Amino acid sequence: MAILFYKSLRPVSAFAGATAALGAGLFSCSLILGLQALEIKNWYPHEARIAASTVSAAWVEFSSPVDRTKAEQAFSLSENGAAMPGRYAWQGERLVFTPTRPVSAGNDYEIAVASTVETEEGNSLAKDFRFAFTTKNESVRPAMLSTEPSDGSAVTVPLSPIVVRFSEPIDPASFIAAFSVSPDPGGSLSFDPTGSQATFTPTSPWVPGTEYDVVVSNSVKDLSGNTLPDTLRFRFFAGAETVRPTLVAVRPTVNGVPPGTPLTPEDPADTVLQVNSGFETTWGVELQFSEPVSRENIESFIDLQPAWSFEIDLAGAPWDRFILVPKERFVWGTLYGLRIRRGVLDTNGN
Repeated sequence: MAILFYKSLRPVSAFAGATAALGAGLFSCSLILGLQALEIKNWYPHEARIAASTVSAAWVEFSSPVDRTKAEQAFSLSENGAAMPGRYAWQGERLVFTPTRPVSAGNDYEIAVASTVETEEGNSLAKDFRFAFTTKNESVRPAMLSTEPSDGSAVTVPLSPIVVRFSEPIDPASFIAAFSVSPDPGGSLSFDPTGSQATFTPTSPWVPGTEYDVVVSNSVKDLSGNTLPDTLRFRFFAGAETVRPTLVAVRPTVNGVPPGTPLTPEDPADTVLQVNSGFETTWGVELQFSEPVSRENIESFIDLQPAWSFEIDLAGAPWDRFILVPKERFVWGTLYGLRIRRGVLDTNGN
């Protein structure tokens, strides 16, 4: 800030009346404050969108001579938010910055000069200077249009692919780095001829009953370098549905054929022991479920006390019925307890 002093035997300022009242022969003193701030008269690049090949250096031109050390400290050229290294040169009041790595296509840049820059008299910029420009062909961000499977849906085909569709062609390398599936079944990514659709084909089948989480981070770029505005996430289940199977009936069998009357299960809500009398020593047992269940693990969930030797015979597709075929007779006069523990899986893994 410059302060100018003017002295005279006669008042020459707005304070003339006041000084005159002080008496003849007194000196008057008027303060004129130089409030005009330092300015940046011009800069380059000056266009909001420019071809990278035309930018070998960036510069700013000050309205007055400045402290060059402070000016260089106050200046920066950033690429996608990161400051670029380079060297400085001066052409009169113009500060020229040549980046070590050239300005390249498909990026966002910003020239900035902090208000800490000063003239030799200490006059500074009124505020920070900033100017943004881009070397992208366009600045519209890509958007995800749809996915297969959709969020919250179920996959019934064991090796069904994941498909992600975008509003425009995307950079394949950026999608590969941004895409993930958890749990990861392993697989490969491919892109359609338009470049706007990405397909993930799993190597291993989707595990029934498992929830999968798919993430596409906002680092995905279009061909101009514009990124997604937000990270995208969707989930799906492996299996046609998520309803757990239930045991609906237990019947005695005679030579593998149920006589028709189900056994009455124990009611855990009361204290009365429910006994199904009249069971013959040569009979077997049929288990009927609400839907087809997995044959591979059912035997491990059958608990029969006292121990009784049996083998499992499928009553036929679709595996919702199983017959426990006796390998030995039941012991006459003995009270047996049959319990099917939780954990039996249906064909969808529920």
